[in-house]
Amino acid sequence: MWSVADIGRHSPLAKGALVLLLAVLAVVPGAAGAQTPLSSRKRYAQPPRLADKSVKRDLLSILAPVRALTRGSIMMYIDQGLTTRPYGADYDGLCRRDALLLKYAPVGPHSMDAPMQPYGLEAKATYHIVRLPRGEPANDPPRNHALQASCDALDGDDKANWFEADTAFQAVQGASALVMAVGEIKAGKLKAERCRVYDPKVSCENAIVAKGKISDIWSIKSCDAPPVRFCYAIDVGMTVVTITGVGDGSKFEPDAIASIKAEDYVVVT
Repeated sequence: MWSVADIGRHSPLAKGALVLLLAVLAVVPGAAGAQTPLSSRKRYAQPPRLADKSVKRDLLSILAPVRALTRGSIMMYIDQGLTTRPYGADYDGLCRRDALLLKYAPVGPHSMDAPMQPYGLEAKATYHIVRLPRGEPANDPPRNHALQASCDALDGDDKANWFEADTAFQAVQGASALVMAVGEIKAGKLKAERCRVYDPKVSCENAIVAKGKISDIWSIKSCDAPPVRFCYAIDVGMTVVTITGVGDGSKFEPDAIASIKAEDYVVVT
């Protein structure tokens, strides 16, 4: 298993991916530079050889630069983390970036001197909330949502927080539930159902308020809930906040917060 945290922080990186990208750039004309977008009609009119080059050029154009190459914990080069450039997701204010894992295997016996050959690719969607969408989502969001200036502005911003979620809707609904729950805790309207935090001097509610910020979200995952309710387990960095909201799931915001609990965890390496 791998997570967004692996990209640029803990991923085993090495020179192989950079060499591979440079090799592809060398064989795809114009891959490194800006290209005039083609219409659908012109794309369909391309012969196979030109279509192959065109699509590969487009793929390279959306990849963010590889900024750092580091060694993994087992020293040998296994996987290379990459990301696409940010783009707009289905809703205004929500940006997406695809985290990629380029997979390698040694040619011959395992050793530091064995050539490493790329063989596969994995991808995960990650999200960043510029401003939290409200109300009900559109049934058929326009595809030009991908061209949001606020998302383009995140390109190269190493401080922007990106988190995992299975869908754009769950990213927004989970974050909305967290914002509502923190607000109700601050107002004294909501108490934690169960809590396991390692700092005995901090109450569960204060721990949730301190960590329950959109900018601290690592991942949002759905969990089982009874009818007319929904549940999200939200990782806010070494703490998982589980929230059950009341609602039929048609809106981003829950009608109410039914329960909240928090649990610290420890990563063993």
